[in-house]
Amino acid sequence: MRWIVSGKPKPSSEGFSINFKVGPAEQDDIAFHFNPRFVKRQVARNARTNMAWRSDHEDSTPYFPFEKYKHFQVEITCLADTFKVKVNGESFTKFKHRYDLHRITHLNIDGQVDVDSVEFGY
Repeated sequence: MRWIVSGKPKPSSEGFSINFKVGPAEQDDIAFHFNPRFVKRQVARNARTNMAWRSDHEDSTPYFPFEKYKHFQVEITCLADTFKVKVNGESFTKFKHRYDLHRITHLNIDGQVDVDSVEFGY
């Protein structure tokens, strides 16, 4: 499966997140949390179970591909053992599954971002 999120971070943005969740509620588990952070110029990746973030989170990335109020496209592909992420058509990072993917029911985009479109496909 593949999801493509297109948008622009707001001019005052400190960050935003793309979350693959097991339900609609704020407290529901998150199988994959993709979180660009402008202050630190890094992209955090993590998972959350029972309201606790995993200790094996990932912050380092080869570069920071986001700019405030500049269009971006994030493509997330779910493979057998990882989420593979491209940003603006370039391979960016991978995140090993830490959660039962069959329970994912919701995609949540949160934070200071204007979302233009979300596409879903195989």
